[in-house]
Amino acid sequence: MKKTFITWILISLAFISHAQITFLNRHEVEVKFMENDFMLMVEGDQVIGFRTLPERGFNLKTKLQFFVANESLKAEPIHEVLLKDSYDLVGYDIDGGIFYVLLQKGTPFSTDKYLIAIDIESKEAEEIDLSKLLGMELQEFVVFGGSVALMGLIENRPAVQLFRLEDGSIFTLEGIYFRDSKILQVRKDSELGLLDILVSKRNRFKEKQLTLLSFDNQGNKMRDILMQDSEDRENELVEGVLTGIQDYQQHMLGTFGLRRREAYRGLYISEINQFGEYEMKKYTMEDFPNYYAYLTEKQELKKIRAIEKIIEKGKIPTIRPVFTLREIIPTPEGFLIYTENLTINNPRYAARDGMYSPQVNANQRMFYDPNFMGGPWGVRNPGFRTMNAMTPTEYRYHAAYMIYIHRDGRVLWDNAINLFNHTRVIPGKYGEVHFDGNKLHFLHLNGVKIIATYLKNGEMIFLNEEFEIQLMDENARIRETKEESLELRYWYDDFFLLSGKQKVRFMDENMKEATRDVFFVTKLKVDGELFKGEQQSRMLRNVK
Repeated sequence: MKKTFITWILISLAFISHAQITFLNRHEVEVKFMENDFMLMVEGDQVIGFRTLPERGFNLKTKLQFFVANESLKAEPIHEVLLKDSYDLVGYDIDGGIFYVLLQKGTPFSTDKYLIAIDIESKEAEEIDLSKLLGMELQEFVVFGGSVALMGLIENRPAVQLFRLEDGSIFTLEGIYFRDSKILQVRKDSELGLLDILVSKRNRFKEKQLTLLSFDNQGNKMRDILMQDSEDRENELVEGVLTGIQDYQQHMLGTFGLRRREAYRGLYISEINQFGEYEMKKYTMEDFPNYYAYLTEKQELKKIRAIEKIIEKGKIPTIRPVFTLREIIPTPEGFLIYTENLTINNPRYAARDGMYSPQVNANQRMFYDPNFMGGPWGVRNPGFRTMNAMTPTEYRYHAAYMIYIHRDGRVLWDNAINLFNHTRVIPGKYGEVHFDGNKLHFLHLNGVKIIATYLKNGEMIFLNEEFEIQLMDENARIRETKEESLELRYWYDDFFLLSGKQKVRFMDENMKEATRDVFFVTKLKVDGELFKGEQQSRMLRNVK
């Protein structure tokens, strides 16, 4: 009786400790640990998993494997498409229910490219020749409104070419190919048939300028807007993120700093109307009362006093070392802005232009060999964490700073989440955010554990709670999890997706212990309201 009682207590404690995260569904594909990882894309309530897999033997044959799962992660068996010899997967996208895979042969500047278009419902595949496009060092790949856009570098200058799927016509987009210019963000609007491209370039006075260019799916330029701070010529816009177009209005948000200096000053929000006119609101440390809330109370007060002295002198405080915008979540009331404060340890100096731009997050649609780089920043291909480099740049993450701004310009609340100076070789965003206008869940991975933080109306309810990865089968056990394969991403509502490779121990039909290697996708549900512990935050400072 005593043993049963102890067991019941342990089960109850385990249930309580994992109550905020529920493991709902799991899909498994039997694989080998050393094979290429599957990558995931989401399209509404569907999940597409895909990878390339060389055939056994000494031939050059490679096949594309993919599966499509519904919102309960129920999926048909793996589908396969044989690829042309010596071609590698370099890009992917989904548009109009079609999954597009871009393949290239030879060097990064090769013109040997073709496209595979796979109907998600019927699984039928079609090959499309792209060999007439320019050879360039590819950086981004987008399909929208019946057109394929390829972005890359030619002689270290950005270029964008458009390929019409209907008739094979090719257009080179104007206003992009300049010296000292970079593409900061690419945003497609399939419904409107528009492609927004945010370009950063320096003029002859070495002054940085951001230009918003919009093109239709025929390559016609629809907008050309120079974005700048017209009130203070000392400032320059460092980066920008575009929202969708709604009621002929669009917003661009980002960070700004001192011109030609590595000093950040704050955030800006620009509201752009249908005529290309815009109004800009700026926010500085004076508007961020809880920016240093992740520090100890003594350290925070010291920072605040130093900032107050600068403000009393009529100056604008700078933000160091790096202040970068990671994600914007629009709500009917306003904008939740997720930023990060981090330090870069690099043996070589690197200018801030575009280096920390938010294109390093989920918008990236380029694929790199998971055995080497895994992706330009590793966010969508977690194999990046095995990067083979002599002196990789290290990124030390201090805090994730969240600020909620009303559409009329008022700061509703702000708070900071301690990231405990964790070091990575990935400059992409540290975690994944779910925000419904009231509740905010912030999840990230630490090794093979899920770390969760929960804020409600800006108040921190719990910080960095740890959760073990769970199986759905009570009769199976996790023997090993391949850490570098794990990926956590936000899906929809309060659901997240966790994927990776595991060795799972189970009992076979002969009741003997056996082990299988699997790639898994798990659907998680988060609910911080189920937390029963002690609230972990001190009183927030009011926004002025």
